[in-house]
Amino acid sequence: MLSYKIVGFLLGFNALLQHAVTFPGAKGFENGNREWKITKLTYLSGGFKESSGLETTTEKNFLTHKDSGFGPVLYQMDFSGYISDSISFYSLENKDWEDITQDNAGNYYIGDFGNNLNKRRDLCIYKIGKLRKEKITFEYADQHSFPPKKRKRNFDCEAFFWHDGDLFLFTKNRGNNWVKAYKIPAQEGHHKVSPIDSMKLPQMITAADVDRENNRFALLGYGVVYYFKLPGDDQVFSQPESAVRFIKGGQSEGFAFMPGGDAMITNERGKFFIVQRKLN
Repeated sequence: MLSYKIVGFLLGFNALLQHAVTFPGAKGFENGNREWKITKLTYLSGGFKESSGLETTTEKNFLTHKDSGFGPVLYQMDFSGYISDSISFYSLENKDWEDITQDNAGNYYIGDFGNNLNKRRDLCIYKIGKLRKEKITFEYADQHSFPPKKRKRNFDCEAFFWHDGDLFLFTKNRGNNWVKAYKIPAQEGHHKVSPIDSMKLPQMITAADVDRENNRFALLGYGVVYYFKLPGDDQVFSQPESAVRFIKGGQSEGFAFMPGGDAMITNERGKFFIVQRKLN
């Protein structure tokens, strides 16, 4: 009798994970697990660990990088997880690279804005073009202490994307579970920025990307992907779509859309996942 109860509990718990519609503190999202599935494909080759950002270059190739403690290097990988090449940027510094994005002209942006302790005053974004490299520096207008009190330490960013000439940054929601969004012009210079929008989400946000084909963007958290429609103004959280939960994702920190709307995820232990629409 006991064994039947255990089996029943496990089946019920698994169903809850797969079909839960609501998330504590994250209202307005549809159950994305009805439409999407997340599957582990493989491990990255050569024991590659600490993938902190991910960006699509072609239909089957990606760029990734590591975060603090590693050099200013971009790695090229393919759909099988094979690390095929790398390029070092000796004129740059990797204090804490957290995400990578690109614009319509083929320029790449690397966010060196990891700020776990909320003490940094040298936050920056590197813009890497075919002919030159630029440095975009910024500060948060709403941060007045370095660090603030623990409940107010919400100035750690690990997620951003480029859209329509601007860079949209999202905090990791440390301290109070509120994810703040900031907008920075994608051009060289120093910028003092204030939040343009905020939303309460229970998971720490570790990556972001925009899907221009389908007019939406996604935020990656530990164990969940949040989808939003791209709004026509700065109220970026005004149109939540769905949330897709997944298990065994670990500390996932890389997310990139592919052509068509599927997406890839990497985590710090070297796992490589695909987000695919379910077949009817």
